[in-house]
Amino acid sequence: MKRAVLTSVILLAGLLGSSSTALADHRWGFNFGVGVGFGGGYFQGGYGSYCHREFPRRFAHVHVRIPVYSCVWVPPVYETVFLGYDACGIPMYRTLVRCNGYYRSVVTGYRCQSCGAACY
Repeated sequence: MKRAVLTSVILLAGLLGSSSTALADHRWGFNFGVGVGFGGGYFQGGYGSYCHREFPRRFAHVHVRIPVYSCVWVPPVYETVFLGYDACGIPMYRTLVRCNGYYRSVVTGYRCQSCGAACY
């Protein structure tokens, strides 16, 4: 009986060890040591697999340019106008604000929509 069980375990281990798939790598592992506390040692064995294949990307990355806006201060526009002459005959001028200053959004660059890299 012991021989039949041992033979079937060895046969099963041989079949599992020799079978391989494209996606996984199978390995045997054994561990042993001495337990502290409840006495006695232990011996463990096992068969495991892990995936070691890197899967290729499904699509090629295409940069999609998105404009990056920044606020810029546009200074006010001044204009000097002639008002006339004073009592002594000296010309009089006055500086007027033609257009007030304001903030304006301008495109300062581009970035990729999917990866965020700077595009030029």
